[in-house]
Amino acid sequence: SALSGSIVAAQRSDNGSYVCKLNISGMEVVSDPISVQLEGLPHFIRQPEKLNVTRNSPFNLTCQAVGPPEPVEIYWFRNNIRVNEKPHISPSVLVVPGLTEATLFSCEAHNRKGLTASSPGLVNIKGIPSAPLRVDVLNRTGRGIVISWVPGFDAFSFFNSCRVKV
Repeated sequence: SALSGSIVAAQRSDNGSYVCKLNISGMEVVSDPISVQLEGLPHFIRQPEKLNVTRNSPFNLTCQAVGPPEPVEIYWFRNNIRVNEKPHISPSVLVVPGLTEATLFSCEAHNRKGLTASSPGLVNIKGIPSAPLRVDVLNRTGRGIVISWVPGFDAFSFFNSCRVKV
């Protein structure tokens, strides 16, 4: 008699080697292995990330996607315009020599099953933070003063210190 099995709603996580084990009168009989390999569109491991960079300073972005099937080829986009004429094999590092304005980067991963587009990563240019808003004196004594304020726009340059001159 023949035995059969099935994987319902198979996913990539089901990929691998399978065997059938049978116990006959206390003896285990193991079949030859079969291999299950599901193929589909590329799946991103790393996508362009949101960054805050110094004007005209070089930086790198990484795009990595996997199949199966392999190979996975990467195309880069800068403000929705393709950057590389020939595809890079995943993983791909885009070396950006520097920017003067905020720019959107994304990538596409292609394999023989089709393509998957990454989420976009916005790269902002750091600037000089704006002055604080609503500076208020909360308490004043002969020895000190307590003030409060609302920070202004940080210009993507996060505060690491603040000085008050009286």
